[in-house]
Amino acid sequence: MRYMAFVAAVIVVLTLIAMTTGRAPAVLALICALVTAGLLRIATPGELFGGLSNAGVITIAAMLVIAKGVVNCSVLCEQT
Repeated sequence: MRYMAFVAAVIVVLTLIAMTTGRAPAVLALICALVTAGLLRIATPGELFGGLSNAGVITIAAMLVIAKGVVNCSVLCEQT
């Protein structure tokens, strides 16, 4: 079972790299990580999707939506 922890860590690192470099949209990278973890049976589907009902995850998701709206509405301007 130790190799599963290593595989999970590799999935997390690859997902973060994909998101930070802009190679994939965040949603796509996260869905791919979720599907990969499920296919490799790192966790049960209940465990994988159970984290989505956490209040902290919902709060972060709401903040990302608000931040995207602020950026798209040009509320913030670039300082040069």
